[in-house]
Amino acid sequence: MNQRAALGLKWVCALMITAVGIDVAVHFVHRDWDPEEFEHLQFAWMIDQGRVPYRDFFEHHTPLFHFLGASLFRVRGDTDPNFLLAAFRSMSVLFSVGTVFLTWQLAKRRGSPLSPILATILLVGSWPFLQNGIEIRPDPLAAFAVVGAFICLDRAFMPARRPLVWAVLSGLAISIAVFTTQKSLFAIPGLLMCWIGLARHISARARGQVAAMALAGAALPAAALLWYFQQEGALFTFIYDNFLLNAQWPRDGFASQLHWAKVEAEYDTLLIVSALAGCVILGGDIQREGRLTIVVPLVSLGLGFLIIPMVQQQYFLMALPFAAVAGGVALERLIDHCGHRGPLASAIILLVAILGTGANLHRAFAPFVQHFEAGNDSLVRAKLAYILEHLPADATIMSGWSSGVALRPPAFHFGFLHPQIQAAITPAEYADFADGLQNGRIAPAAVDLDPFVLSLPEPIPSYLLAHYRPIGLGTLAIRSVQP
Repeated sequence: MNQRAALGLKWVCALMITAVGIDVAVHFVHRDWDPEEFEHLQFAWMIDQGRVPYRDFFEHHTPLFHFLGASLFRVRGDTDPNFLLAAFRSMSVLFSVGTVFLTWQLAKRRGSPLSPILATILLVGSWPFLQNGIEIRPDPLAAFAVVGAFICLDRAFMPARRPLVWAVLSGLAISIAVFTTQKSLFAIPGLLMCWIGLARHISARARGQVAAMALAGAALPAAALLWYFQQEGALFTFIYDNFLLNAQWPRDGFASQLHWAKVEAEYDTLLIVSALAGCVILGGDIQREGRLTIVVPLVSLGLGFLIIPMVQQQYFLMALPFAAVAGGVALERLIDHCGHRGPLASAIILLVAILGTGANLHRAFAPFVQHFEAGNDSLVRAKLAYILEHLPADATIMSGWSSGVALRPPAFHFGFLHPQIQAAITPAEYADFADGLQNGRIAPAAVDLDPFVLSLPEPIPSYLLAHYRPIGLGTLAIRSVQP
């Protein structure tokens, strides 16, 4: 491709990325809300209130994102729901922007100057990135940390780059990722395989030093968290709820894997096709130093996609940067292969990318076509405002799986009650909860009578329907009859 055509491609891609950024900045904080975002918001709020995770309330996500999020309450407390919603989503956007930067850096060593821009456009226009990368979830931080871990490992085997420092940072990054979400564990086999492949090029002593420093970096956050939970008497519960319980999660066969694979293939066709082609190209260069950090993480995370009992779309966030880099390599090779027709190939690629990104932006940010009533932005803010304005700080709340119900202590140890959590609750725990409602020991000031609450075992739903009345904010209800 001639220099003028390459420059034109870069400018068009840069303008496209800018347009995506503007669209995200304008719409992201008023887009539909997912119930899981309020699980994570509540998790951070409970930490800010001085409650110890896993001991004082149930959770099955590792807590680093939530410890970080708890610091946001120090700015304005919990009195301004609009600030909190914007701040928490902005934090996720910041991590996603960091992931874009790291993807660029990863792609710079994999091809011509076109490769980074092509990889970046594939990433920022992908459906999971636009959908989940801006939500209140630990996954954007985990994706940033996972990509950072592979980049740091790659640089640890470049002697002129202070290898031991990069080794420490690699271990630190993957440990942060694991204690942000357990799903990051599936990146570790890829890291180990990369280490084995890259370590062949250095001496045995240097290999040992890199390995020791990487393990030291990984041990830092792990030791700090384990010590904290040991001191608070919650170490066993922390391990059980995050690792043992999740390992027992009921499988749905491969229904969720097939569903999300179909969605991703439909919404991100160019990314999927080019990434597969890129893996074939890079697989042919598997013996070359550095190539492992693209193919191997995709294989490692892909195995995790098959192993997880019930996969969710946000799992893709960790794999997307590597897929985008592989796709960028394939598209760059295609353009070069076309020779004098390279500008035409570039134009076709850009057209497909623009159409795909536009469709994904519409799906993610047009919604003032609502995906579900409970996620309606206006309704969510009204629920939060009501809770903060009308319920005392010590008043308890109850929700099955609803957006907008947070920032007050949960009435039940299990603050969210989707079907998988309901299946994990023992009959004795249900009986104790029902008894507590009957004798007034458990008396939530507000209950969201969503379908998940109403699907609880009797007599819990009947009691709640008899004692709580809706207030005109969706299914949110307040006590109307004393126990």
